[in-house]
Amino acid sequence: MARLRTDDNIYQQKMYYRGPKGMTMPFDVTYPQLFFGAVVIGGCDTFAAVIVTPWAIPLATVVGVWITWAVSQKVTPDRPIRKVLRTAITDGRRNPETPAVTTVTLSARHLTRPDSTTIPALTRNGEDR
Repeated sequence: MARLRTDDNIYQQKMYYRGPKGMTMPFDVTYPQLFFGAVVIGGCDTFAAVIVTPWAIPLATVVGVWITWAVSQKVTPDRPIRKVLRTAITDGRRNPETPAVTTVTLSARHLTRPDSTTIPALTRNGEDR
């Protein structure tokens, strides 16, 4: 019986959205980036229009594009967007405690010097003194 070999090449391929037919975009956008970007930019624009003021929508769009870019830099086939977002949320929630300053004091009081008789001193020509 033939042994089944798994092939992860298809899993690791990135599928790009190139734009509408006949009008190729000058940059590459993967389908997860496209969907995530639409959700984030739409959310930022809605927040800016409802909570802040309508003139803040362009700034919210820039912030949404930046968030999409920052998250998409961390996304790989082995680390999907949901894992990246979960890691960002849990890391942002944690308050790291500042470590206490530890000082180390070294003292030479307890060091003893070996007898000069135990270590033979050599002269320049290699003979014992």
